[in-house]
Amino acid sequence: MHFPILFSLFLSWPNLTWDKSVPLATTHQLQKEHSAFDAHSALRIFWWNIHDGEANLALPRSYTLSKNVRALIDSNLAPDFMAFAEYGEEAFQSTDLAQLNSLYPHQLFVRYDEKKDYGVMLYSKDAFEAQPIEPLDYTPSNLTTASAQNAYRKKWCGGQNHCDRPLIILKMKHLYEGKEQEFTLVPTHLFDCWRAFEKLHTRGTSKLDRLAAKEETLREILTGTHNPLWFQIENYKRKVREKTATPLFPAGMVLFGDFNTPNSFDHIYTPTLAFQTLESGLKNAITENEPSFPSNDSVEAKHFLDAQIDHAFVSPNTPVGFAAVLPLAGSDHYPLYLTLPLTPSH
Repeated sequence: MHFPILFSLFLSWPNLTWDKSVPLATTHQLQKEHSAFDAHSALRIFWWNIHDGEANLALPRSYTLSKNVRALIDSNLAPDFMAFAEYGEEAFQSTDLAQLNSLYPHQLFVRYDEKKDYGVMLYSKDAFEAQPIEPLDYTPSNLTTASAQNAYRKKWCGGQNHCDRPLIILKMKHLYEGKEQEFTLVPTHLFDCWRAFEKLHTRGTSKLDRLAAKEETLREILTGTHNPLWFQIENYKRKVREKTATPLFPAGMVLFGDFNTPNSFDHIYTPTLAFQTLESGLKNAITENEPSFPSNDSVEAKHFLDAQIDHAFVSPNTPVGFAAVLPLAGSDHYPLYLTLPLTPSH
């Protein structure tokens, strides 16, 4: 964990609800490190897969997520840009939603499926320009006919459209000390195919059959290239390069979100082949191997290993001030908090 920012959070956000205890260094060390940190000289980015606003938590609905977001945006470390995945119309309490709309006037809602009001919600203090939204196909490139592609989609997604996740690329100018700096933001939520993979590879009803399917799924997660997420990641990286019109990722670019592929299990660095593909040509901003899924109070905590599947990547020449998974309560995921230092001479 990054101690300076967490110490700031405890000082600045007394109303936050944490999901678990956070390891802290000594008070003197924290104060020394915190004194050198200036969150206001950075673009502050916040990502959270909110899963409908705690709809799947084991505890009764208490709007903990909504209250945490409100405490965050009312604090002196409020993000400049916020992105929420799996966002539905009842995610926030009305008073908290009104405050969000007031403080973050620049907004964009991108549906997973045009037939449903469910998707990625973006809030920004700065104006941004969004490139045309494109779906991220997850079918193998060797399936060249419409019938073969449709059969693959039906197999993995029941023929529905929500698995073709949207590619969102934003251009934003952030003002600092009288000068503007340009950033390229790519909030991302890729297809979670692993439950379907396990179901498709369960060859019987016995406990041994189910265990074998889980082991096969884990192998595919670690090193596999024969799953829809792998094909979607390949498509994602190719399209991001095409959209930025350069073989190298430009300065000020950050790709962040729920990629549904881990780089660690139970705090141990275990980069999957898919994660390495995502990271190629970029710099991993979060290096502490802190799990982002599942949260301790979610029903998934009984069924999944702790893993970091929410990530942030920046272009190689983009500095990072702070980046971490924050163990806040309210969803089955923990959120990301990321700062990109600003340079007055830019």
